[in-house]
Amino acid sequence: KRCDAIEADRSPVEGIEALRGHLDAESVALVGHEPNLSEIASMLLTGNATRLAMDFKKGGAACLQLNGTLRRGSAMLLWFVTPKMLRSLAK
Repeated sequence: KRCDAIEADRSPVEGIEALRGHLDAESVALVGHEPNLSEIASMLLTGNATRLAMDFKKGGAACLQLNGTLRRGSAMLLWFVTPKMLRSLAK
């Protein structure tokens, strides 16, 4: 489902707020562009949108554990993979 809150001109706070309606889901995938995805991840992990540099290349992915809350800095990074890592796994 398309989500305007994670479009290129939106703030990471808007992206995080869009997740609020999905906290009861077992998993949610965000698909988007930079810098939005890395800013959302950084804010959830550290409380600040620019504190953590996560360069999501096309096809990269990260898994964050939210523990039922969207409080800034409360998420835990479970894994982060680059497209290069995924290609090497496919071999």
